[in-house]
Amino acid sequence: MASTSNAGMLSEQHKSLIEQFCAITGANDEKAQKMLDVCHWNLEMAINMHVDAPCYERSINQIPPTAVFDPPCGDEMIRPPIPQSRAVLVEEDLTFHYGSRGLKRRPHSVFDGFRDFKTEAELQEQRVLEDNNEQLKKRRTLEDLFRPPLDIMHRGNFSSAREAGNASNRWLMVNIQDSQEFSCQVLNRDVWSNNDVIPLISKHFIFWQVYNDSIDGEKYMQFYKPVEFPYIAVLDPRTGEKLIEWHDVDSNNMCDLIKSFLKEHGTPDGSSTTTGREFGAKFNLLDQSEEEQLKAAIEASVKESNNVNFEDDSDLETFDSDSESAGGKVSAMGNISTHSDHSNDPIDVVGLSENNEMSSESMKTWKEFLGSEDDPKSDLVLRLPDGKREQITWPCTTKLKSLLLYLGEIGYNPEKYELVTNYPRRNLCQLDLFKSLKDVDLFPREMIIVQLKT
Repeated sequence: MASTSNAGMLSEQHKSLIEQFCAITGANDEKAQKMLDVCHWNLEMAINMHVDAPCYERSINQIPPTAVFDPPCGDEMIRPPIPQSRAVLVEEDLTFHYGSRGLKRRPHSVFDGFRDFKTEAELQEQRVLEDNNEQLKKRRTLEDLFRPPLDIMHRGNFSSAREAGNASNRWLMVNIQDSQEFSCQVLNRDVWSNNDVIPLISKHFIFWQVYNDSIDGEKYMQFYKPVEFPYIAVLDPRTGEKLIEWHDVDSNNMCDLIKSFLKEHGTPDGSSTTTGREFGAKFNLLDQSEEEQLKAAIEASVKESNNVNFEDDSDLETFDSDSESAGGKVSAMGNISTHSDHSNDPIDVVGLSENNEMSSESMKTWKEFLGSEDDPKSDLVLRLPDGKREQITWPCTTKLKSLLLYLGEIGYNPEKYELVTNYPRRNLCQLDLFKSLKDVDLFPREMIIVQLKT
C-alpha cells in the first residue's frame, strides 16, 4: 500500500511539472514529458534545454507528420533568411594598441596660434598667379614674420626631397625645427626670409624643413642624431651623406656659410662648368682689397702666359692631374694614351721635357707597387672632395701604398687627405701600406672616399 501511494504521489508531481512546463514554454504534453524525463524531472533544466534548442527543430516538430514526408511545394519549405545582427568589432581606440604605428599629433608651436593656414594657402596661390603684386609684398603681420619659408620649401618627405635634389643636381639642405626653441623660430623670421639668402638656396639647394616631433622629423633624427638646435645640415642627395652641419646661424653669416660651402663642393655631380674655386672667386672678388685684386690679376696673367697654344688642326690631347681626376678610368698599369695625327710636328715648349720626366718618374713610383697582370682585378671608385668620381682597375695583389702614391699624383697630398671606406668604416691610411688590396678587403670592388684629415 505504501508503494502504491508513493507512485500516486510521484505521478501527481510529474503531472504538475508537465503543466508548469507547458504553461511556461507553450509546448504540448508529449514534448514536456520528454524534456522532463531527459532532465530527471528538473523543471528549470528542462526549460533551459528547451529554450536553447535550435528554432528549426521546434518548427519541424510542430509540422504534421504527413507534411514532413510530402515533397516540397511552393514557398512553404524555403528556409527563412538569417536574421540581421549588430556587434562592435573593436571596442577600444585603435591607437590604444597601435599607438606607435598611428599618426602622431605633434604639439603646436607657440607661434602657430598666430598663423591662419587657410589664409596661407590662399596667399600662396595668389603669389603663384600674381608674382608682381606689390600689395602682398608689403604685408607684414605677426603671422608673416614666423611663417615657414613656403616659397623655397620642398613639400614632401625626405625621400622625395632627395629625388628632387638628384633630378635638379642641387644639394639637400635640411632644417629641423624644435617648437620649444625660440631660436628655431627666429630662422623663419630673419634667415629664410632674407632677400640675399633666398636666391642662393633656390639656385643651389633643395630646402626641406620639418618639426623634430613629426613622423618625418623623428625618422631623420633617428638616423642622423642631431644634438643641438637650431639644426641646419647639407646632405648629398645621391648618397644621403651629411657634408656639413650648422647651428649658430643668423642673417649676417648665412650667405658666407653657403658661399664657403659652394666654393669647396661645387655641385653634387661635378658637372657644372663653374668650379667651386671659380664660384668663390666670383662672389668674393668685389669683397677683396685693392692689393688682393691686383695680386689675383697678376696670377691670372702669369697662368695665361704659361699656357701652351696648339694649332687648330692638331688633335693632340694632354692630360694633367685635374683632367685625370674628372672621372677618367685608369688601367691596371696606369698607361695614359694620347692620340695625335701630328706627332712629328715640332712643338717649341719651354720646360715641357722636364715636366714629362718628372711626371714619368712619379708614375713609376706608384707603378712599382702594382701587382701582376695575371691576378684578378679590383675595381675601385675614388670619390674625390670636389664631388667627382674616378674609377681605377688594378690587380688585387697591388700594395695599398700604390693607392696613396697615386692619390698624391692626382693632386691630393696624403699628408692632408685620407682614404676612408663607409661599410665598414675604416681609415685606409692607418693600415699596413704594404698589404695587398685583397688583404685589406678592397676586392673585388669598393668605393673609397677621399677627404681632408680631421
